[in-house]
Amino acid sequence: MINANGLNNRSAFTLAELMIVIGAIGILAGIVVTAVNPRDQLVVANNSKRTATERDLTQFIQYAMTVPAAEAEVEEILSTARSLQDAFGKANICALQSTVGDCVPFDGLLAVLEEFQTLPVDVLAPAGLTGFSLFINEGGQTTVRANHRQERGGDDGGMESDLAVSLPALKASNV
Repeated sequence: MINANGLNNRSAFTLAELMIVIGAIGILAGIVVTAVNPRDQLVVANNSKRTATERDLTQFIQYAMTVPAAEAEVEEILSTARSLQDAFGKANICALQSTVGDCVPFDGLLAVLEEFQTLPVDVLAPAGLTGFSLFINEGGQTTVRANHRQERGGDDGGMESDLAVSLPALKASNV
C-alpha cells in the first residue's frame, strides 16, 4: 500500500515470503541433521562409556587384589571365570543379586569392599548380567571386555579396546 508521500507502508510479510523462509530453514535443518548423524553420536557416546567401564572394572579387580580381606573372594571370582571361559569361551559378569547362572558373581567381593556399592550395567545387557565379560589368558592376564560394542556406520571407529592387567604380577608386587 502506498501512502500520501509515495512511500510503501507495508507492515507484514506476505505468505510467499514466509513459505520461502520456512523452506530454507527446513533444507538447512536437513543438512545439519545429516551431517551430525545423531545415531553415530549415540554409538560413539555408548562405546566411550563401555571403554571407561572396562577400565573401571579392571582397576576394581586390581584394587581388590591388594586388599588382604578380599583374597578369598578374588580367588573365587578368578576360579569361576576360568571355568566359564573354558566352557563357554567367555565369563559374563553377573549384575548384583542376579539369579542368572553361568556368570561370575561379584556380590561377595562388594560385600567385603564396602566402599563399592554397585557394578555398572550396560544399557544393552540382558537382565541379570552387566554386559561385560572377564577373560583370563594362559599368562594370567585378566581382561574386561564389553559384550555389546556397537559399530558406527559399518566401522567401529577404532573403539575396540582390551584393558589387560597381569594379576599374578600384581599379586607378587603386593606380597
